[in-house]
Amino acid sequence: MRIALVEGLASQLVGDGQEPNVYFVSVKGECELITIHGDVAYDYWLHLPRNVETSLEDRLTGTLADTAPADDDDPRLITQDDYKQFTQRRKS
Repeated sequence: MRIALVEGLASQLVGDGQEPNVYFVSVKGECELITIHGDVAYDYWLHLPRNVETSLEDRLTGTLADTAPADDDDPRLITQDDYKQFTQRRKS
């Protein structure tokens, strides 16, 4: 179920580079989870099906992981997971 307030919040905050960091997990463009805990969001995203569009995004970076079409002309879904790379970079 799409909730306009949640969708508006997510679209304003994702990738804005501000603190505190907030994580958003979406399925087919609808936000399903908002949390301040990256590991919780990542675990939730990992357990989503890979045959639909999904994303894990945050305020500091934007997209951390997703399953999305390869490009506009190719409907096949490709999974890209950079979550661990970004979190390791922030810790150092």
